[in-house]
Amino acid sequence: MSESYLPFFAQWDSLREYCRALRRDGVALMSGGLGVILAFFAAYFEWVQRNGKVALWIAAAIAFFVASYRLWLKKHRELDAEKK
Repeated sequence: MSESYLPFFAQWDSLREYCRALRRDGVALMSGGLGVILAFFAAYFEWVQRNGKVALWIAAAIAFFVASYRLWLKKHRELDAEKK
């Protein structure tokens, strides 16, 4: 049986590994470039100044998706390297 068909609790180790990797990469993204961009936008765009919490959640969502993609890409490249 394929691992993707196992119940959620059976994939717990994979989920923990993903969360650890995401924490390392996602926090770096959020505290780095996105924070600088958000501060820049707050200085120049009134909407960001008025809706700071919304802008922060948008930046967090972007960081989450970019970090998830980077994790997937890293793993994908490792698997491709193993095939060659």
